[in-house]
Amino acid sequence: MPPLAVPRTILHVFPSFTFGGAQRRMAELANSVLAQHRHVIAALDGQFAAATLLARPVERQLMPFTCQPTRGLSLGNLTRFRRLIAQTRADLLITYNWGTLEAALAQRWWPLCRHVHFEDGFGPEEAGRQLRRRVWARRIALAGHSRVIVPSRKLERIARKIWRLAAERVHYIPNGVDCESLAKPAGNAGAGWRQTPDELLIGALGSLRPEKNFARLLRLIAQLPASPATRLVILGDGPERPALEAMAAELGIRPRTVFAGASAAAADQLAALDLFVLTSDTEQMPYCLLEAMAAGLPVVATDVGDVRAMLPVASRSYCRPPADEPGLLRACLELLRAPEQRRSIGAANQQHARRNFDRAAMLARYRTLFQSLLSG
Repeated sequence: MPPLAVPRTILHVFPSFTFGGAQRRMAELANSVLAQHRHVIAALDGQFAAATLLARPVERQLMPFTCQPTRGLSLGNLTRFRRLIAQTRADLLITYNWGTLEAALAQRWWPLCRHVHFEDGFGPEEAGRQLRRRVWARRIALAGHSRVIVPSRKLERIARKIWRLAAERVHYIPNGVDCESLAKPAGNAGAGWRQTPDELLIGALGSLRPEKNFARLLRLIAQLPASPATRLVILGDGPERPALEAMAAELGIRPRTVFAGASAAAADQLAALDLFVLTSDTEQMPYCLLEAMAAGLPVVATDVGDVRAMLPVASRSYCRPPADEPGLLRACLELLRAPEQRRSIGAANQQHARRNFDRAAMLARYRTLFQSLLSG
């Protein structure tokens, strides 16, 4: 897909530019429909591991940016963000999730450029409910000229009904993945993971943060019987890793648990797995689930955000409430014990992803939106 014309400067403000769904999507946009533009990426924690996802020709500037930690509004932070927008001469400011809302607020009343805010989901503190002070902060910061992009219908309803944003400024654009390439496993995918030919690989992909609840996944693995033989592969890294490794040891499953770490090629390794499990407390439209479906994997998942709606009808019985760990365990056991069922469900997931969540459709919608934002 050709890039948009007339080069502009786009300032992206991330809490962190480590591997994650928002960072992956930003890289895909920068590599395609926004390839002609200059991208300034500010990371509030100074982490830029996901920069490896950007294609070499893409002009980029990585900029660590320090904010003053505060529970309330910081005039100093607002001043710093306005200075950043002015110094970079940004034509478009893009902010990502709650952690960057001060950047949006910094130009709420006297805008220096156009503004887009991506909201992909919530941390553990908002997993079950919307916090009043954050609702008001979003209402104030994102009203006016801002455009808000959400990947799930649930987030769309929250933005319109709870944050009370104007319907014409809220854009629902579901995530999409490269279904064709994900259906073709990398040549060395899973090398060294499987200890015996008949061992089944159970996998998960994501940042090791509290809201992803990989502890729930470890508890499920610890309850699996000895037959069939299984091994857990966790593709991802994050602050929870030391605690999760200790927990795996306490549960007696550390010898059959692989902490593979974060990698730009993690999605390509999914096809080596036999079963994908998502155990998050909060999600909206997780990239990892789309990637697992596109790789032809059967999926067991917690029923959060749009997860159930993302799955084909044949897979929805394996989607259980987060608190129903016995139900999640039964779903895992059913699929592990039935090879034909795994293949059938995996094929249905793959077909559903190709039909509904292919990257080309997502990029086409973003192209239309950004053309209107950057053409002035």
